[in-house]
Amino acid sequence: ELPNTLTEYKAGKAVRILGAPYAAQIGTLVQVKPGLTRLPNGVGAACAEVRLENNTSIIVPLANLDVLD
Repeated sequence: ELPNTLTEYKAGKAVRILGAPYAAQIGTLVQVKPGLTRLPNGVGAACAEVRLENNTSIIVPLANLDVLD
């Protein structure tokens, strides 16, 4: 039987960022963006707005988030 690997992305959850340039920083998920977001590299990805501990808001692909709660 496969383990349950479904991650629940909800506002208010604590997350760790896995990708550069914010790797290993901790923040709070503000919202999951609807649809796909066009990233600076031109790729469209499912993303979330994250508020870092220094109060900066950034957009991060869901694939680069580790939910801590």
